[in-house]
Amino acid sequence: MENLIIKNAKIVDGTGGPSFWGEVLITGGIIREVGNKIEKKDCPTIDAGGSVLAPGFIDLHSHSDLMVLKGGVGGKIRQGVTTEIVGNCGFSAAPIPEEKAELVSEVLAPVLGKEEPSSWPEVEDYLTALENAGPMLNVGTLIGHGSLRLGVMGLKSRQWTGEEKEKMVKSLKKGFKQGALGISTGLIYAPGCYAGFEELKELCYVAADFGVPYVTHIRSEADRIIEAVEETLQLGRETGVHIHFSHHQVDGKDNWGRAEETLGLIGEARSEGVKVTLDQYPYQAGSTMLWALLPQWVQDQEREEVLKKLERTEIREKIKRDLEQGEDLLVTVTGWDNIMLNSLPRTRELEQKTIKEAAEIRGAGCADLFIDLVLENEGSGTVVLFDQCEEDWKKIFADPFCSIATDSILVGEKPHPRSFGSYPRVLGEIVREKGIVSLEKAIYKMTLLPAKTFRMGKRGAIIPGYWADLVIFDENQVNFKGTFQNPAKVPEGIEKVLIEGKIVCQNGEVAGFQAGKVLRKGF
Repeated sequence: MENLIIKNAKIVDGTGGPSFWGEVLITGGIIREVGNKIEKKDCPTIDAGGSVLAPGFIDLHSHSDLMVLKGGVGGKIRQGVTTEIVGNCGFSAAPIPEEKAELVSEVLAPVLGKEEPSSWPEVEDYLTALENAGPMLNVGTLIGHGSLRLGVMGLKSRQWTGEEKEKMVKSLKKGFKQGALGISTGLIYAPGCYAGFEELKELCYVAADFGVPYVTHIRSEADRIIEAVEETLQLGRETGVHIHFSHHQVDGKDNWGRAEETLGLIGEARSEGVKVTLDQYPYQAGSTMLWALLPQWVQDQEREEVLKKLERTEIREKIKRDLEQGEDLLVTVTGWDNIMLNSLPRTRELEQKTIKEAAEIRGAGCADLFIDLVLENEGSGTVVLFDQCEEDWKKIFADPFCSIATDSILVGEKPHPRSFGSYPRVLGEIVREKGIVSLEKAIYKMTLLPAKTFRMGKRGAIIPGYWADLVIFDENQVNFKGTFQNPAKVPEGIEKVLIEGKIVCQNGEVAGFQAGKVLRKGF
């Protein structure tokens, strides 16, 4: 078995404990020894030169479901990511029955990317496709509740029937047996938003039985955030499922400061024995589909039918009233002047403009311009919403069970910069420049904490017996200068990335070979 020694390293082992100077011996892709002056003759050596050696970063909230199949994750590897969990926010590539492949492809395209409709009727089909493709990094998947519901019920805005319940529960159980790591929901998106508490509870019972988490983009992160958090925690109380809040945040100026309330509710639930974890990305601006800005009531049909409805004067006027006066809509809590058009396949001349700026260019009202853009782009496109505040972000970041993630949506030519530099941004700005958290605690939030959240076994720490997924970086230089106008920058200071002892990236150059593994439940 091949040996490798990494020497002259400042080791931050992922546990949250103090850093120390030392060497690491890797044999057959596994960490065999951590110490000083490891004796091994004729052994290849990497001299870290005093840089930090840390576990590879684990991105537990990613939308790279299709990108991992075609090697489109270089931006992840360059920032030190060695493992990612896909299938978040209710959107997953499987299980999708063949007869629903076109519908699901259409619904998921704004998040996962536009591809020829593919169908993986079972989770195993998707995982096998991943293995055959040879992933560049380690990949595990959740089962998206939205995909599950689309496969059984389509976009119907109603509760499930007994037969539909049986089909969804059966499919969920099979997916967990085949290795899915949990179930995710996107309760602001169709069709997830149409599910009631009882439907979610039944699915959470299944997840609890299999010992996997319920990972949720809750019903509201704005005006009704307290109700949404309480509903989610109640699911944990009643079913015993592990609750995980995706990208926990507070949206809209009128709601800023409420992180203290949400974290208080989460703390109370933990004191009652509910297992609760969460994640966040290191920006005060989020990103989502252009389509998601529409009121939920108009999204309950296939895209072509919805687009036809938008052309009807009475429907258009009702949408405009909702957008300008409605409660708890992304538009109303954020404001047209804080929503930037990010990716528009048919109207690219308006990209990087706010909706307010684009409306002025077109000489139209903001609501009219938005509806026009949905029509002109046939429902595709993404937006960036500048709707959070730093104080809430800091409070959420400080939660001891909060991991760092990217929430990357790799669609369009200028995705949110979090897709390319979330981890270097934390290490450079949050740790070194602002001193908000120690290096050791930040690394824990990027490595062992997410590994424990998804029960990843021996990943996420520099401990003998663990897989040698590692990153070497210069703590004095690490940084990310990507912007919303130029997001795909190569991070600075990330010197080497290793997956199971193999160098997959060096000074920003990705090797391109398949070093990753497909991670199944129980790996």
